[in-house]
Amino acid sequence: MRTLTFSPRLLAVALVCIQLAGTESSAQMSTQSTQPLLGGLSAGEVTEVIAESMGGPVMPYLRDPKVRRRALETARKQDLLEETEKALTPDKPIPVLPYSSFREFRRTGNRTNYENMLWDRDRQQASAAMACYLGVDRLQYLQDLIWADCESSWWQLPAHEGPVQGKDRPIDLCVAMKAAHLATVVTMLEDRIEPEVRDRVLREIDRRATDAFFDPDAEFWWKTCTNNWNAVCHGGVGIAALLVEKDPQRLAKLITQTLEGLPAFLSGFTDDGGCTEGPGYWRFGFGWYVDLACALYDFTGGRINIMTDPKVERICRYPLAVSIRPGQSLPFADTGQGFLPADLAIRINRFYKMPALYGLCRLTEDGSLAMGSLADLMLYDGTKHKPLAGHPDSFLPDLGIVRVRSGGVTVGAKAGHNAESHNHNDVGSFVIHRGKTFFLTDPGAPIYSARTFSRHRYESIFCNSFGHGVPVINGRLQPEGRQFAGTIQADGLDAPGAKTVRIEMAKAYNVPPLESLTRVIELAPAGRQVTLSDRFVFTRPPESLEEAFIAVLPAKAAEDGQSVIVRSESDGILRLRVEGTAGTFRVTELKEESKESRAGDLLRRITFRPAKLKPEMTFRFVVTFE
Repeated sequence: MRTLTFSPRLLAVALVCIQLAGTESSAQMSTQSTQPLLGGLSAGEVTEVIAESMGGPVMPYLRDPKVRRRALETARKQDLLEETEKALTPDKPIPVLPYSSFREFRRTGNRTNYENMLWDRDRQQASAAMACYLGVDRLQYLQDLIWADCESSWWQLPAHEGPVQGKDRPIDLCVAMKAAHLATVVTMLEDRIEPEVRDRVLREIDRRATDAFFDPDAEFWWKTCTNNWNAVCHGGVGIAALLVEKDPQRLAKLITQTLEGLPAFLSGFTDDGGCTEGPGYWRFGFGWYVDLACALYDFTGGRINIMTDPKVERICRYPLAVSIRPGQSLPFADTGQGFLPADLAIRINRFYKMPALYGLCRLTEDGSLAMGSLADLMLYDGTKHKPLAGHPDSFLPDLGIVRVRSGGVTVGAKAGHNAESHNHNDVGSFVIHRGKTFFLTDPGAPIYSARTFSRHRYESIFCNSFGHGVPVINGRLQPEGRQFAGTIQADGLDAPGAKTVRIEMAKAYNVPPLESLTRVIELAPAGRQVTLSDRFVFTRPPESLEEAFIAVLPAKAAEDGQSVIVRSESDGILRLRVEGTAGTFRVTELKEESKESRAGDLLRRITFRPAKLKPEMTFRFVVTFE
């Protein structure tokens, strides 16, 4: 059964990675009234536009009877009414969020137990809201769930709680998202929600979100940061304020500060539109940016439009550059796998004609967008689509990521540097995918804990280079830091012949004898084979050298140690061997380290150690499929 949510990004913190607050410094922002903000207007012009727009629709579809009739028809076709009813548990007590569970993060560093309880309750609330919208009488249960939120001592996650340097931190991702969700629900069901409940919700939004946004003594590192926090917090608080704030001057001030802060978020993307945080965070952070963009556009009749920058258009295309097939993308950085949310694809296509994005959404058998949220239902017009297949090769040189395809085989590789947002020390990492299977892969994001966003982050194999398909030289892993970087080139893209990726990665290591390390990956026509060649140049022979490949599928080394097979039940066998170099393959199952795996995967580290070490060496590994 599908999990139905109000917005795919409302609960995305449970599915994708959230960065622990406090890693960025706070900065005070000031705007000169004549300087253009994001969207091209000055602060004075924004104030005028907001004042003239008061009372206008923020989400015009929320209370549109035609939209509701269309949504109900779609819901019936996709059996969502039945699924929503099955998901609801109105006969069970609403789960309490215990103090002891909230404080578990401080005691042990575990954040999963409390967050899972919170997500379960949020899912109930989202399903109850959907049921009420579709005409199922679950209003009392919905109001009880809403009241429970209002009674909660904290809307923040334990991992995001302040104070920091003596300053309170009142708004985190969850506060912002909760404010937007509750404001949307009470607006959507305005004539049905009991006045006492509505008034309580509005007071809590004011106290926890909009009032807090202006607190001069609080700490708001995210207002000027370059990662997903900027867009989610600005977006959530901004949408809530657009829906419920009645004071035009106060709303204008909030929107002005938001338009001043969001350019920092956009600057966190590379010039080619790449997201260093990975596809999961693109869906999360940029998704909230687009949500806010639509709300501002509708509220102001198009006079505030933050989707016009050419870089925004390139950012919109990013998932097309890193997708492998619908539901699967290049797994670099702290990312997770998933389909493109239908509502996000629809919203982007309001501003840019990118029909290919629909092909990355989950589709039903007849080509309809599969509805996973109430936002999907409200926005979807019933148009049929086809899964994206056979899309061209892609190269994002500024991000340092390439994806090439041939004969059903996809190779992805990255260079970049080791100080990216949600960084992994993974310069030179690569994946090989065939059919529906990652045969050689990148582990993606770990289960988050107190360690993940602390000075101990790189003790995790999910974040350090030991858990990635890159060499270990003289026993040393790649260090973290902007200076530890690589460069990447790609040739033969979209051509009928071989496709080649070249990565210069010596600077990703702090190994003084290492002068040069060049990795060349070649995908043969029709996907017949993949070769990976690493050429090392040292000033003297290294003390030790180990090549590494990462798999989550069963892997077994041959008895003579000269090859390895990786077996998929659905997509065959990958065989890995080395040409022209004596040495031994070994497969190690990382059982203890794999407890951090979000997917429950057992990581296998495939290593090759050469028999002899020389100042100059080239290892050529060959991958074939059976």
